[in-house]
Amino acid sequence: MSELKCDVCGGMIQMQAGGYRGVCLTCRVVYSLPRLRELWAELQKPEDQRRHIAPDPDRLPEQTTQKVAAKSGSGEFEIKKDGTLVHYRGNGPVVVIPDGVKRIGAWSFAGNLNITSLTIPEGVTVISKGAFSGLISLTELKLPESLETIETWAFSSCENLASVTLPKAAVNVDDRAFENCIRLTGLNTHKGILLEDDAFEPVSAEPVVLDVSRLSSQFFDIKDGRLVKYLGKTPWVEIPHGVTCIGAAAFKDHVGLKTVTIPQSVTQIEEEAFSGCRALEAVVIPEGVTAIPKAAFSGCVGLRSVVLPQQVQAIGDWAFLGCAGLGRISLPTAVTSIGKAAFYGCVSLSEINIPQGVSTIAEGTFSDCISLKSIILPAGVSTVEAWAFSGCIALEKAELDGVTHVGEKAFVYCRALAQVNLRKEAEIGENAFEGTPYGHNIH
Repeated sequence: MSELKCDVCGGMIQMQAGGYRGVCLTCRVVYSLPRLRELWAELQKPEDQRRHIAPDPDRLPEQTTQKVAAKSGSGEFEIKKDGTLVHYRGNGPVVVIPDGVKRIGAWSFAGNLNITSLTIPEGVTVISKGAFSGLISLTELKLPESLETIETWAFSSCENLASVTLPKAAVNVDDRAFENCIRLTGLNTHKGILLEDDAFEPVSAEPVVLDVSRLSSQFFDIKDGRLVKYLGKTPWVEIPHGVTCIGAAAFKDHVGLKTVTIPQSVTQIEEEAFSGCRALEAVVIPEGVTAIPKAAFSGCVGLRSVVLPQQVQAIGDWAFLGCAGLGRISLPTAVTSIGKAAFYGCVSLSEINIPQGVSTIAEGTFSDCISLKSIILPAGVSTVEAWAFSGCIALEKAELDGVTHVGEKAFVYCRALAQVNLRKEAEIGENAFEGTPYGHNIH
C-alpha cells in the first residue's frame, strides 16, 4: 500500500484524531480530511499525472518549511534567534522546554504520541496555533504566569488531558484552543482570562466527543454510535470516541491494517469485525466489552497480542481461528464458554489458561495448535468434544481430572501425548487418542 507523503518536505503523513487529520512526521504540517482525500485520489493516478496537493493554508507552521528555519538551538529543540521554538524532534515522554523560549511556534509539537509530561518555562508569552495539537498521551498541564495568548487549536485533541492550570495574569484563550480535550474536567480558570466562544468545547467528564456522526466520512461510516464500516486504507486506525459498537465485518479483510485503537466507549463488537486483517499485530479490548463474537479476529495471521478485559464472559465460535502469530492469551476468570474452533490453527499458541467457569471444551477449539505442550483443565470441565485438541503434535501432557466424556478424535494425532490424567469411568469416544503414545494403553 502506498504511503501518504507530505508535499512540503516529502515526509510520511501519519493519521491523527480518529482518521480525520494527518500530520507530517518530519515537518509537522497539518492536512485536513479534504486534503487527505485529494492526496489519496492522486496516488491512484500514474506518477506523471499527479498534481501538487498543498497542506491547509491556515494550518501551516510559521515557516513554510521548518527545515529552513534559522537555528539557535541544538539536540531535540530547534529555536530561532528571536526565541521562537519552531520544532521539537524528541520522542521521550517527559519534555522540559528550555529557558529563554518566548514563543511556542505553530504546530511545533503537533501529533507527538509519546509526551506525557510537559513543562513550559516562565518567559513564554504565546502558544501558537496548533502547537501541542494531538498530544494524546499528555495528562496534566501547568502554564507559566508569563503567558498572554493561547491561539486556536493550541491543545486541540489532547484526548487524555484531564487537568489544566491557567496563569493568574490576564491571558487570551482563542476559540477551539482546547477543542476535543474530552477528559478535561480539572479546569482551573482565574479572573482576567478572556475566553473566546467554544475555547473549551467540548469539555465533559464522560469519555465522549462531539456528535460522532460528524466523524462519518470517507474513513468512517457511523450511524447512531455504531461503526458500520471503515472505508479508509491506512495501516493505523484510531476509532473515534463515542462509538459504542463496532459493526459486523466493519474492518473485514482490511489486509493493510496494523494497529487499531478501540476507545473505552465501545461496549460491543459484532461478528467478523476484524476478520481477515492479516497485518493486525495487537489489540486491546475495552473494559465494557463482555463477549468476543463469532469470527471476530479469524484469519488475523499477524496478531501477536490480545488483551481481554475481565468482564469478558464468552469467546465465540472461530473467534481467533487461524491467528498464527498468537503465542499466548490470558482468558479472564469470568469466561464461561469458549466456542467451537475458537483457537483452531493458532500454531504459535504455546500457553493457554482455562477459567474455572468453563464446563465444555467445544469441537475443534484448539485443533492444530502445534506449539501447545500441556493443558490443564479445571475440575468444572466435564466434556471435551470431538477434535478439540486434534493435531496438537507438541502436546505432551493433559490434565483431565474432572472430564467424564472425551469426544471422538479429541486428541487424534497428538503424537507426543504420553501422559494423561483421566478418571477411569470417563466415557472415551471412538479414536479419541488415536496416534498418541497414550492411546496404546487404551483397550
